[in-house]
Formats: sequence, structure tokens, C-alpha cells
Amino acid sequence: MKKTLIELKNASKYFKQGNRIIKAVDNVSLKVDQGEFVVIVGASGSGKSTLMQLMGGLDTASSGEVTVEGKNIQKMKEIELAKLRQNTFGFIFQNFNLIPTLTAQENVEAPVIDKDGSKKAYEMLVKVGLADRADHLPNLLSGGEQQRVAIARALINNPDIIFADEPTGNLDSKTGEEIIAILKDLNKKEGKTVVMITHDLDAKKIADKLISIKDGKIS
Repeated sequence: MKKTLIELKNASKYFKQGNRIIKAVDNVSLKVDQGEFVVIVGASGSGKSTLMQLMGGLDTASSGEVTVEGKNIQKMKEIELAKLRQNTFGFIFQNFNLIPTLTAQENVEAPVIDKDGSKKAYEMLVKVGLADRADHLPNLLSGGEQQRVAIARALINNPDIIFADEPTGNLDSKTGEEIIAILKDLNKKEGKTVVMITHDLDAKKIADKLISIKDGKIS
């Protein structure tokens, strides 16, 4: 029986907009098991990114429960959440979020706190096929190369769970396929649990578990 890493129980996230209440995530219950490749699909504004933020401890639920390895992250202090995000989770975003004044290697090294950070960062760049671009600034890298740097950064602390929010959204189809292939290898060959947010319905072909969200609800 596979170990459950993340569980949401009747989790909701509401926002006030004037006199209106916006239900970004509405009474969602789901599980993510160890080693799964989970794909969450939905149109823009469906609530999929908010759902990922709840799962990854980037936001807190308005009601309900979010647990990671059996621990309720709603009750964690910020310092505990920060450690969870640094050591258990790896995040990959659509816009890469690289620091423009740092080289590829320095960007990958940024989350590392031990003295071997530079060596580890280079090893991660080797893993994603960018060793020869280690000393390049982001503006000298293609979109696909920047996303590979972002993946290397997400892997630097050896996380159990990788969250990828529209990782191919700013890439052409061929480059996007290459990024998906890297994520699939991390899942199948290294046993990483991957949670990917996308609006691309073709992504269902690679999912162990497909979650469709509409108007904040799993449909």
C-alpha cells in the first residue's frame, strides 16, 4: 500500500471581492500518494493554482484540513512551513522566477544553506543537461534552458514532492515536451512525487492520477 504524502479534507479557500465571496477552492478532498504523477487540469480561473498553493503550503485554507505526511500544515508556524517548503517541496513555475543578476549555477545554488552548495548546483545542472551554461545569466538562456535551471533549483535540496505550475506555459511545444520528459524521468526513475498544474488536456496521457477542477470544485 502506497504512503499518502498529501491529503486535503473538505479544504476551501475564499476571497472577498467587495461584497462578493469568491470560492477559489470549494470543499475539495483528495490524496496524493508517494511516487504518483498527479496532473491537475482546468481552465484559467478554475482554481487549480490556488489548489496547488494550498497543497504546497504557499497559502492557507479558509476552512478544512491540509496534511503533509500526516501533519496538519494549517497549524504549523511560519518557520516550520518554511522548512517544509525548503526541504520537502520543490517548486517550478511558468515564469521561471530566476534572479536576473545571478548565473545559472548561482540561481540553482540560492536555496542551499550548506557549504557544498556550489558543487551540488553544478551537479544539478549536469542532470538537466546544462553544465555548459552554468556561468550564463538568465537573459543569455533560451526559455527552455531557463526552465531547466528552474528544475535544477527545485531539485537542489532533494525534495520528496515537486510542484510544477504550468511548467510549459511559456514554451513552444517541442521544448515543452522536453520539460515534461524531464519531469517524467524524475518520477519514474528517481521516484519523485510530481504534482503538475496545466490547462493542456494532452497531459492526461502521462498522469497516474488526473484531477479536473472547475469553479473551485473537482469535477
